[in-house]
Amino acid sequence: MIRLAVVDDQALVREGLSLILGAQPDLEVVAELPDGPALLELLAGDPLAADVILLDLYLPGADGVRVLGQLRARMPEVPAKVLMLTTVGRASDIQRALAAGADGFVLKDAGGSELAAAVRGAHAGVTALSASAAELL
Repeated sequence: MIRLAVVDDQALVREGLSLILGAQPDLEVVAELPDGPALLELLAGDPLAADVILLDLYLPGADGVRVLGQLRARMPEVPAKVLMLTTVGRASDIQRALAAGADGFVLKDAGGSELAAAVRGAHAGVTALSASAAELL
């Protein structure tokens, strides 16, 4: 079972992603979080809380790449894979996220099966890119 944390400032997006991914037999959503500080707090309390983190690129206060940088710098003991997620992607966003240590990048235009496959790929150690993210590169 792959345990997921979903981090997005929009409640409807968080809940929708959780419903879609939680319906997969091998995926379990263990946390729905509105921002980076909530994610860092969760992982500070339990570094093994999630296997894969879906992290929105554009979060209020600190974007997802900054949160990812803080996670990797402050908590190297956290083994979770990080899959960045955004509505509007640019090649520079994808490159910046991957350079910061993201394990993949998915645009929110991906379907549920494509997103689930990206989660599985990231969990397996493969750099996971949605088709539309790959096209941008």
